[in-house]
Parts: sequence; structure tokens; C-alpha cells
Amino acid sequence: MGNTEHNTAKIHKKVLAKEKKKRKFVSKHPSQSISQHLQTDMNCRIGCGACCIAPSISTPIPGMPDGKPAGVRCVQLTEDNRCSLFGKPERPHVCRSLIPTEEMCGKNDEEALQILLHWEDATKPG
Repeated sequence: MGNTEHNTAKIHKKVLAKEKKKRKFVSKHPSQSISQHLQTDMNCRIGCGACCIAPSISTPIPGMPDGKPAGVRCVQLTEDNRCSLFGKPERPHVCRSLIPTEEMCGKNDEEALQILLHWEDATKPG
């Protein structure tokens, strides 16, 4: 395994551990918002938009009733890469559940996009 693959695998393992911790919290505290209780490594970078482009979303999004494929810009992403649904109840649950971390977002917007595209590819079915 090359150095890049090893680092990516290591990062993926850390993220999976955090996701497991989040699921455990939600199962014990279903009425509370996880984002209010988890400490995050960082704040979302304004204008990044990587999480609105890279991942596929299988649930409906206003303007995209069938969700969106990986690598396709969400129709709710504004020209300056901000979510027009942020803070609104119609924002999909999967989007609301994303919590920015250095493992997911990298050091800059381009790195975030590459990480998320890699994860999307690594986790796609069959």
C-alpha cells in the first residue's frame, strides 16, 4: 500500500470511529441534536461546498426529487458555494448530520473535494 493510500485508510478509520461514536450518542439521546453535543475539530469553511458536490445523496432535495449523484453540484448550492437551505427544515437530514472535521475537510477546499470523492468511490456498492 502506498503512502497516500495508507494515509487515506488511516483517516477513513478515524472518521468511521467518530461516526460510530455519533450513532451511539444518537441511540442514547434520540431527542437531542448531535451537533449540539459533539466537539468538532473545525468550523465549516465558508464557500467550500465540497460536501454539496462530492457525495451522492439518495434522498430528495428541493429541486432534485431523486437526490443527486456523486460529483454533481447540488442545485441548492449558490454561486459562492453556500447552501441555500442551511438552517431551514427542508435541508436533507444527511446534510444536517455532516460535521466538519479535518479528516473530512482537509486543509483547503480542493483537498476536501478530493477526500470526499475518494470516500464516495471507496464506499459505493458493488
